[in-house]
Amino acid sequence: MPTSQPYSPDQAALLPAHVRDVLGSGHLCFVVHEVVEACDLSTFEKQQGDVGGQRAYDPRMMLKIWLYGFAVNVRTTRQPEQRIREDLGFRYLAGEATPDHKTLGEFQRVHREAITTMFTEVLLFLRRAGMDCSNSANRSENREATPNSPRPEITPKTYVAAQTLTGWAKL
Repeated sequence: MPTSQPYSPDQAALLPAHVRDVLGSGHLCFVVHEVVEACDLSTFEKQQGDVGGQRAYDPRMMLKIWLYGFAVNVRTTRQPEQRIREDLGFRYLAGEATPDHKTLGEFQRVHREAITTMFTEVLLFLRRAGMDCSNSANRSENREATPNSPRPEITPKTYVAAQTLTGWAKL
C-alpha cells in the first residue's frame, strides 16, 4: 500500500476552489480590489471615448493590475502580462481577461494624470480606513500624541501595500 497521497497534476477539479480559499481573505490582491472599487473612476470613463476596434478593458481592472503589480515589484508592461497568466492574484484582479503588454502600457500612458489623481484618492481611502501612510518617525510621534486613541488592526502585508502605493504615487 502506498505511503504518500495520490498525485495527479492532470486531474481537473469538478468545482475549482475560490481564489479567497486558495490565497486567504487577507491577501494583498483583495486589499487592492477593495480600494479601487471604493474610488471614483469617472475621470477614466470620460477619457475613454469610442475609438473603434475592440472594446477597451474596464479601467478598474487595469488600475488593479497596475496597483498590485507595483505593490509586488512588477513594474514593466511585459511583467504583468506574464504574471496574469501565471499568478493567481493577478488573474483574480484581471477577472480572467488577458490584456497584452501594449494595452497595459497604453493605458498607463493615456491615463497618467488620472492615475496620479486616483492614487491620491487611494491614499485618502487608506487614511480614512485608519492606515497611517506617513514615515515611521511620524508614526511614533503620532502615537505619543494620542496614546489612548483606538487603532484598527492592520496586517503587515496591508501596511506594506499602503507604503508601496504611497511611494509609487510620488513617481
